[in-house]
Amino acid sequence: MSGQVFVDASALLALADPSSPDHGRAVELLSHLDGPLVTSNLVLIRTTAEIVRRSNRAKAAELLSHFDKDDGLKVLHVDAEVERKGWELFRKETGQDLDPLNAMSFALMRELGIRMVFTFQTAFRDAGYITVPMSG
Repeated sequence: MSGQVFVDASALLALADPSSPDHGRAVELLSHLDGPLVTSNLVLIRTTAEIVRRSNRAKAAELLSHFDKDDGLKVLHVDAEVERKGWELFRKETGQDLDPLNAMSFALMRELGIRMVFTFQTAFRDAGYITVPMSG
């Protein structure tokens, strides 16, 4: 099992937005996470797009500047095979409220053996992943 922790868009948004109701908890939890932190290029795209929508392009660029440094969060790129598996999962999973980005994240995490996710979404827990924070 991988010791990596996947960081979802919901956690990145909470960390980036001091006005978010989850911001304080996200900052606190981040300081206690063990293991290498990873996210995907697709999560980064969603996160920056949402920051532009909520705030402005400069705020999104500020977030991206953190990824130009070695700050402990590695961005993994979803390749064609993982994307194919993600779309397959998206088409197959009719019982859950699964969006395409989460399907791609699940496929990437399966490929790499990642079981723990820093997220404020229940979809990861519902799919059997260990979530931080632990949710109901």
